[in-house]
Amino acid sequence: MLTRRGRALVGLVLATLFMATTYGARSLNAVMVPAVLAMVAAVVQVRRVDRPDVSRRVPADGFVGETRTVTLDVTADTAIAAEVTDRTPAALGAGLVSREATVGGSISYDITLRRRGEHELGPATVTVTDVLGLAERTFEYRATDAVLAYPDVYDLTADGVLSLGVDAFVEDRGEFDALREYARGDSLRDVHWKSSAGAPDADLLVREYADGEDPDALDVVAEADRGRSDEMATAAGSVALTLLDADIPVRVAAPNGTVSAGRGDGQRTAVLSLLARAGVGAVPSERRASADVVVRATGDGGATVEYGDRRVAFDDLARRGTPRTDPSAAATEVVP
Repeated sequence: MLTRRGRALVGLVLATLFMATTYGARSLNAVMVPAVLAMVAAVVQVRRVDRPDVSRRVPADGFVGETRTVTLDVTADTAIAAEVTDRTPAALGAGLVSREATVGGSISYDITLRRRGEHELGPATVTVTDVLGLAERTFEYRATDAVLAYPDVYDLTADGVLSLGVDAFVEDRGEFDALREYARGDSLRDVHWKSSAGAPDADLLVREYADGEDPDALDVVAEADRGRSDEMATAAGSVALTLLDADIPVRVAAPNGTVSAGRGDGQRTAVLSLLARAGVGAVPSERRASADVVVRATGDGGATVEYGDRRVAFDDLARRGTPRTDPSAAATEVVP
């Protein structure tokens, strides 16, 4: 396919041919012949280019408001000038990205996570041109990737974990059966600090429970009416991360699925990923009835957090809490 410059040159050749035919101006051949040769060479050059390989380096998932860099690597056997484009949705703020590059190099651009959810990167196109910019050839790539924008979350420990009523959970973990030395992988919540302090020359002492197992995790259920899914995700994510900060295992159920019981960084990422994709809806009634914490975001008000016989507005908890200032610590890099 000819570029605008190439079409202009074709017009010049045709005009020159007309003048030469009409007026017999042989000297015009000095213009027409090189132009024709240049056009042929340009078309041959771009037609002989093999389809470049394009790979996208997907950035880490993150929280709304954070900026990430996307990189496209374009490789081929022959180095040639190209224009690389990549499509992004409005929720990422970049739109249709177009960069000039050389096949065998890479281009990068920034995106901003403007809205919670899973956002698609791509598809990409690569348009190669000859050295004179007369002819071009476009290659399209169907492959897409995705980046997650996590919901806003608040650190509720400003009021203390006890504000969520989890002190009862800690107290009801059961009587410990014995003490043993600390081993790699043991939770610091099981360390018996009083006994450990009384034996300064020994390792930390850990409580061993009679049943030999950790108590069940806390169940967090999240539901939302139409138009309230963002509020639900923020409230449920804040509660779950506060519990995980206290090293309390949690399992989370939302309208779009569940995350099984766990603790630690991997669990934080799993919970945030679930809530990033969560939409409106409810969970099965039996799951809700057995939950320790129920988060609801209704159409007639904001989100509420229910546990035990208490029901509090999440806005009240968030007002006394603080936005998490380093949320990127919970994000993980996606391997391209």
